[in-house]
Amino acid sequence: MHRQPRLDCEKVEFEQRDARIKHHVNLAFEATNLSKRDFARLCFPSSCDITSVSKNVFNWLATGQISKHMLIPFARAADVPVEFLLGEENKWTVMELDARLRRKLNAP
Repeated sequence: MHRQPRLDCEKVEFEQRDARIKHHVNLAFEATNLSKRDFARLCFPSSCDITSVSKNVFNWLATGQISKHMLIPFARAADVPVEFLLGEENKWTVMELDARLRRKLNAP
């Protein structure tokens, strides 16, 4: 008897969560209308090596993976709740980010 491969539901759930987090991290960043370098300055205000910390921002956007101790600085810089970065959908946050992105697209 031929067996069907069993889906690893937990793995699929983690992949979906990770994709949602990456999407929210990128939405939050895009709504700031800042360059990666300027955003890095907000996240790391006391850093002397802005090039190095800009790479951190690039990696966060590429992977969606932010260390726990950087969630709050990222959320503050993007002006979003930490819960949104962690993938939770909040109607107000989604509407607010949509409005920011529309303003950004309509800006001269």
